[in-house]
Amino acid sequence: MMNESILDAELADNSEGFENVEYAGFWIRVGASLIDFLVLLPVVGLGIYNMLSIKSMLLMLVLTIAGAIYKPYFEWKKGATIGKSAVGIKVVNMDLMPITLNQVVARYFPWIINYALSLILDFYLFSSPEFNSTTDFVEIGLITEGLPLEGINRVYSFIFLIMVGSLIFDKFKQGVHDKAAKTYCIKSN
Repeated sequence: MMNESILDAELADNSEGFENVEYAGFWIRVGASLIDFLVLLPVVGLGIYNMLSIKSMLLMLVLTIAGAIYKPYFEWKKGATIGKSAVGIKVVNMDLMPITLNQVVARYFPWIINYALSLILDFYLFSSPEFNSTTDFVEIGLITEGLPLEGINRVYSFIFLIMVGSLIFDKFKQGVHDKAAKTYCIKSN
């Protein structure tokens, strides 16, 4: 709590000269995320097909890494993912300049944990003896229920939503990840 108020004060001090800046709020960022989901739909679709038919652990690893690097790569190199660009927002530092690689990593840290947990669970799933004969999501769901870390993954998913959703209540529209990385998500002109 104390750390958050220090960050808010620091950001307020640095943003005095930015009267024309419009911070990107929750719903426009949800829209950007939906577009990014559509961009990644072939990866997601192939992942589902792999899980139901191919059952290749190597393909699962490649697809997970591809999905995991999309957001940080585009935000670092272009200042926005394809979805953010489509809705006219970008990620900037406290001086409204492009973010650094260190800021990308700090900002993306909640997703790193999420992908790491998912990857561990997928390795357990693909290694499970009953997985190879499974052909539908209900059976996969039943196998997943008994996997190590599944409970931790569910709790973290809830915490993740709170961290990202916290931008709703922030005057600079920053989630916990933005505050940690000292970044803003702003509407680009």
